[in-house]
Amino acid sequence: MKIQNMFEKKITREIKGVIKVGQKDDENVYQELDEYVVTAELEKYMNRFFDAYKRSVTGRTDNMGVWISGFFGSGKSHFLKILSYILSNRVVEDENGAKREAVSFFTQGIKVEDRKLKDKIAEVASDRGDIDVILFNVDSKSTTDSKINKEAIKDVFMKVFNDYLGYCGSIPFLADFERKLDDQGQYEAFKQKFEEIEGISWKEGREDYYFVQDSIVQAITELGIMSEESARSWADNAEKSYSLSIDKFAEYVKKYCDKKGKNHHILFLVDEIGQYIADDSKLMLNLQTVTEDLGTACGGKAWIIVTSQQDIDSITQTMGEDFSKIQGRFATRIALSGADAAEVIKKRILYKKPEARPILENLYKEYESSIKNIITFSEGTPNMPLYTDAEEFADVYPFIPYQFKLVGDVLTAVRQFSSSGKHLADGERSQLALFKEAAVAYADEREGLLVPFNAFYSALDDFIDHTHRIVITQASRNTRLNNFDVELLKVLFMTKHLNNFKRDVENLTTLMISKVDQDRLELSKAVEKSLRALCDEALVQKNGDEYTFLTNEEQEAEIRIQHYNIDPKDVVDYVAQVAFEEVIVFPNNKYRYNSRYQFSFNQLIDDKAYRNNVSHKIGLKLLTAYSGKEDERVLSLLSYQEKCVVVRLSDDYAYLSEIDGMKKIEAFLNDPTSANLTDFDIISANKRKERSQKAKRVSDYIRFSLENADIYVAGSKISTKAKGVTARISEAFEKLVNSEYHKLKCMESKPSQSDILSLLKQTKTQMNTSDFGTGNEENHDALLAMIDEIRYAGAHAAQYSVKQALDQFMDPPYGYTEEDIEFLIATLYRRGMISLKVNSIIYTPASTTPEDAYKYITKREYREKVLIEIKEVAPPQHIKAVKDVIREFYGKTVTTDDQDSLMRDYRNYATTKKGAIEEVLREDYGVSSKLPGKKVLEKSLRLIDETLKISDPISFYKRVDELCDDFIEVGLDIADLNSFLGGVQKNKFLHAVKVLGIYENSKNYISDQEIIDYATEVKRILSVERPYSFIPKLEEYDNKLWDAIMKLLEKDTQRIQPDVYTDWKTVKTSIPSDRPYAQRVLDRINPKFQDLIDKLEKITDIATLNGIPAESNALLQNCLRMIQTEEDAFQAEVERKKKEAEKQGGGSDAPVVSPVEPVKVIKNKPVSFRTITGNKTYSIKTEADIDHMLEELRTALKAQLEENTIIKLS
Repeated sequence: MKIQNMFEKKITREIKGVIKVGQKDDENVYQELDEYVVTAELEKYMNRFFDAYKRSVTGRTDNMGVWISGFFGSGKSHFLKILSYILSNRVVEDENGAKREAVSFFTQGIKVEDRKLKDKIAEVASDRGDIDVILFNVDSKSTTDSKINKEAIKDVFMKVFNDYLGYCGSIPFLADFERKLDDQGQYEAFKQKFEEIEGISWKEGREDYYFVQDSIVQAITELGIMSEESARSWADNAEKSYSLSIDKFAEYVKKYCDKKGKNHHILFLVDEIGQYIADDSKLMLNLQTVTEDLGTACGGKAWIIVTSQQDIDSITQTMGEDFSKIQGRFATRIALSGADAAEVIKKRILYKKPEARPILENLYKEYESSIKNIITFSEGTPNMPLYTDAEEFADVYPFIPYQFKLVGDVLTAVRQFSSSGKHLADGERSQLALFKEAAVAYADEREGLLVPFNAFYSALDDFIDHTHRIVITQASRNTRLNNFDVELLKVLFMTKHLNNFKRDVENLTTLMISKVDQDRLELSKAVEKSLRALCDEALVQKNGDEYTFLTNEEQEAEIRIQHYNIDPKDVVDYVAQVAFEEVIVFPNNKYRYNSRYQFSFNQLIDDKAYRNNVSHKIGLKLLTAYSGKEDERVLSLLSYQEKCVVVRLSDDYAYLSEIDGMKKIEAFLNDPTSANLTDFDIISANKRKERSQKAKRVSDYIRFSLENADIYVAGSKISTKAKGVTARISEAFEKLVNSEYHKLKCMESKPSQSDILSLLKQTKTQMNTSDFGTGNEENHDALLAMIDEIRYAGAHAAQYSVKQALDQFMDPPYGYTEEDIEFLIATLYRRGMISLKVNSIIYTPASTTPEDAYKYITKREYREKVLIEIKEVAPPQHIKAVKDVIREFYGKTVTTDDQDSLMRDYRNYATTKKGAIEEVLREDYGVSSKLPGKKVLEKSLRLIDETLKISDPISFYKRVDELCDDFIEVGLDIADLNSFLGGVQKNKFLHAVKVLGIYENSKNYISDQEIIDYATEVKRILSVERPYSFIPKLEEYDNKLWDAIMKLLEKDTQRIQPDVYTDWKTVKTSIPSDRPYAQRVLDRINPKFQDLIDKLEKITDIATLNGIPAESNALLQNCLRMIQTEEDAFQAEVERKKKEAEKQGGGSDAPVVSPVEPVKVIKNKPVSFRTITGNKTYSIKTEADIDHMLEELRTALKAQLEENTIIKLS
């Protein structure tokens, strides 16, 4: 059976892909209603719409928006128009003139299966007199510059509303004038009058407003609507003064609905609102405000139903502003899917005659296995629907289910990237049209044919832009290409912009399937051959295993790209970068042998190091095809000589050519001249994407090449159990480490830093030294290896530092960690087998604290400074000297013959002794101390310090032997000193020092020879260096001297005390008893004199005692000045009160101030005899001379005498 005979309706009949909004011819509308397919999905959405609409009929609602979304060609505009037919219940005629209501197409027959939905449609149709439907395409109704205007949506709505009412929508201020005339009932009269004046109807003439302005003014004037002056003024200023707000527009709509009836509805059906708004947030805000104000003003009586490719949430989220209000208004959401479009196509054009179905179902059953085997897609291709059974095969024949999805994607992509203009954008090329035209092309074929995907191209050809169409046109004229090549090129064009569709050989072969029994293998070969031809002609580019259609501009760019030359070194560098940084994963470029040992390795590729890192002892060397090395013997020898894991990458993957292509693209993009190419922005974006795709493939190819690479270690090729790249190389590294670091296992323990310090703190008894040399102790071989290296260096007079030990034992054949090596050094050191030498000073466990030894062994700053040497043994006589000093000087018992222990004990004793001596010097021998023995103690300290500062054991023992006699001598002196300091002799000595000090301070006042003699004896004994045996005699003279001094002090005290009391009395009598300050001053004076009396009675120093009179006199003067100050303040207060009384005028309330006589305070005037005599010297021989001298003194004293003054003569 021919394909055209299989369909229920003629496949060749004319079908409008989508009736555009605005087309109203009955014939097309009738076909549209008759052939409209209501799918299950559409039934659901119709129910949703009519339920929401019904709520506005029975009550008030703000949710009066419907948002219809769906991709291009999904039937949005069609559905919107069908709604307009149902809501207005339009009456249409068929080709024979038979009339029929639009609603009947849905309420009668089986178009709608849901009985409840039929009832809802019928109910709405019954109210058609109360419904106005305004259907329009927003873009076609807007002005050319409307999108610049943020109020564009409101203006378009006003325009179509005015048009619907019969007003002049294109001239809004004129429509406003018409509305006012209509409201006043004068509109019809005005139109008639205008026609009488102008000779044409108002509808014809109003578009030329400025040319018929005089006729308009005349009509207004003659009808008495305005005076001529007012009419002329209105005509001149109408456009300028016109304004329209959104709330005013909403008010017009509300007034209209109210005027038409209580429950009248008006519906604005707006096509392509999403395309019109695009990403303009201002237009979206304008739509939001229009919708909100209409909803608020009309309460559900005005509806807005729009279509958009995107759903409302997607649009508003992209704009990033708050559009929650419009989202709330458009509560009814209808999202049409591609599956819905497929169902429409099946029912509208592919519906089969009853006699055709068995033929097709039997055909499927016969070739089912073949069909399933030939129609397959490559891995990673998004789900492509295939035939599920014979019934579906009959439903969609001669098409394949995946084509419905893919054609929808192609339409969207072509519209976005390759459309020549508005026709395709307006929806003329719907899926329905493409499938219909493809079916017509094969109408004369018989069953068994399958429509290949290239068949859909012919329906698109007229609507594809020149850039793409010219390539296919030129290809069809190319004699080097055959028809199959051109058809395949069409497929590549249609799938060019399908991001999720992989254009590889397998998928392209499937798209070219044209028969149910097609030989897929032969077809695949034909496709591959055709692709090679297309690539040779630069019409198609191969990118990995995918192929891409190229425009002429892209072909020019591709030719330029292929002319760039890339240095193979750059290619190899990129291989290294990907391999070492992405594929081969070793943290910090270290191979982890086990939990303790990690080995850094050199990274090499071909004949060069990656990032110039070649300092390590082992390496990983990658070899590409560029290296030229393939022979197994050569590679084995290379791995042995260079101590590397050699990895020869597999040549089965095209990573080198892919990198070369990627680098060429980079060169093209970085070339400034490339920007001169036509469409460079688009081409560069595509090339960047292609470069990213190549980079990903390179990474995959390098991984595959490494997974399948040959690996060589230690002179032989190996096989690995693991499959992953890193795991395979890890296995190889394990073999390499076992070969190169074969002494690693000699290190049996796993010491930490704390273990090293703990070892150094162990005593000899805690350490097990008996096993050393027997092979039983831990790390035996490692310790022997290290001691051998130290001995070897010493035998050759070479220095061997901690750093050298670290370097040597971290390298092959050992491979120890720093902690391992430090632990081995610490073990030998603590066992006394080695010593540490820093700045020519030798340190051993006896001379160094564990903490210092730990620092020298482990700290980085000491590694080059600290030398390791085999430890020397001191001579026996030196050891004996140390023992003697310990016994005789330190008074300790010797408990060991071990050289280190003896030195350590000595140092401990010395440190303790030193501390004790320093404490004695600090406590008993201050700056002014007179105690004997200080020189002995200081000498002891010098001897101790001289030995403590020596850390080299041999030097230490030698020096102690040299100082042995000095130590013993000083030790005897210290014994006598300790007896002196520990008994009563020390106190007696110090008392004598004190008494002698009192004597020395007062000796100028002492003339008694006996006292002087006592003091001389005390001084003599105190000055003896070792006075210990003279202490009894010292005590005797000390007591006598003290008693004599006490008698002199008592005598002088009796002489001076009365004078102090006299001064005290003088002060007290100078205080006026009637003064308010008297007691206060007395309380301050009495303690001062009492303190002076107490001091007088306690003084033990004659010189200090003789200074008391002067101190008493000074206190007398200070107290008299204090009294005078208080009296002056008192008199000032009396004077102030007096003046205050005088100011009050002596009234009855004025205070009475009694006069107070000022008191004159006695002054103390110290006068010396030298002042009185004028430093004159008198010679007296007779009594007359005495009288003469006294007379002169009397005269001089009278001259000094003043009123209220006491003269203190001294």
